[in-house]
Amino acid sequence: MNYLFEVHEKRTKRPRDEPEAKIAPQDESEWIAPIALGSADDLFECGYCGGRCHDVIDEYRGRWKVECCFCGLVESKARVEGILPEVFVFPSGRFSGQSIESVASTEKGLRFVRWAAGEHGNIEVREACKKFLDTVIPTS
Repeated sequence: MNYLFEVHEKRTKRPRDEPEAKIAPQDESEWIAPIALGSADDLFECGYCGGRCHDVIDEYRGRWKVECCFCGLVESKARVEGILPEVFVFPSGRFSGQSIESVASTEKGLRFVRWAAGEHGNIEVREACKKFLDTVIPTS
């Protein structure tokens, strides 16, 4: 019989002696718990349960991502000045979302901070790293 398109044989199932796909281990030591930037109690009302206790879990372009402590609803709200401590957080890359202090606490991280103070492409990151190094390791 002549077909317009090629007809291929159906693929067979894989043989049983091949190993199954590995599933990621569920060991709790491999999970990193998210760190809240601070709490915003009595500032916002939850859109679902009406609760007024929130954790600020992220900040981006003048907006906060807040999570309700009661129902877990995550909402985007306008930033409120004076609530969170002014801590510089790396905006992207390998250390995205981490403060300079937490990155510099490791040997590799401290090397990165020293590199970023002189050669990072983002001016804000470069200046924050320079300021951190000047306060922690003063130059004579």
